[in-house]
Amino acid sequence: MPRQHAEQAQRKILSLAHFITGGADETDALSAARARHWLDEAGAPTPEGLDLVAAVSAQIDTRSAFRNLF
Repeated sequence: MPRQHAEQAQRKILSLAHFITGGADETDALSAARARHWLDEAGAPTPEGLDLVAAVSAQIDTRSAFRNLF
């Protein structure tokens, strides 16, 4: 995966993790994303994380609350 694509995916994953943790700090968002297997221990997007980004980015079958995250 190109580095720029990975960095964009990571930012989107952390944005969603921040949202679902109720606006917690960046460390909590990173921990939440890792606990859900969206990011690996190095902070890189996992296949599950990339699937999440694709699903939310497409905005198909997602709740309207998630549409403005990215």
